[in-house]
Amino acid sequence: MAIRSVMLAQNPHYHTVFIGSNFADTPLDSSIVSAYRGLTASCATDWTLLLNGDLLPAHLNFAQASSRLGNFVTSLQQSGKGQIVVVPGDRDWDKNGKFGLDKIKLLEEFFRKQQIPNVYFPLRKGCPG
Repeated sequence: MAIRSVMLAQNPHYHTVFIGSNFADTPLDSSIVSAYRGLTASCATDWTLLLNGDLLPAHLNFAQASSRLGNFVTSLQQSGKGQIVVVPGDRDWDKNGKFGLDKIKLLEEFFRKQQIPNVYFPLRKGCPG
């Protein structure tokens, strides 16, 4: 069993996971966003990007903010090998006060209507914290 584990460790990886957060504060023309696009486009394996919170800029209305996020996600999906898991952050929930859950439901609906493939919201019917 131990030998098998060592052999598996030497095999090439089969799935790559990227983690990103605070895209609300990151301009879409920044080097960070360009790096994510480059990494996902050149990734030789299937990949997952965990978008971990604070995704919608407070200075934009919901339509502008969700469109901005949708454009970013769509640009990452061009390789056809990736999936994106969206976990809304404290600003996405709390800054909208008592309507935080409504805002998250709107975001989920935005991705469904845009038919952007392989975007998942793992939290259902509840707040993460």
